[in-house]
Amino acid sequence: MITRTLQPGDSIDALNLPARPRNALHRQGITTISALTQCEPADLLDIRTVGAWSVDAIRTALAEHGLALADSR
Repeated sequence: MITRTLQPGDSIDALNLPARPRNALHRQGITTISALTQCEPADLLDIRTVGAWSVDAIRTALAEHGLALADSR
């Protein structure tokens, strides 16, 4: 199976995040891979309904594609 490499302009939906963090990011206007990878975990924790579990899920999803949050590089 060939998987497509994620591009900076791709939607965060391509990460297949759980509903809670995905919806919270969309509400905050973080809708692209580029916007998400510019965030630090502390920025994400300031978003309503995003806690440590959500940040871990986001980090894991990004890492599966060779990406990371801003402070995790």
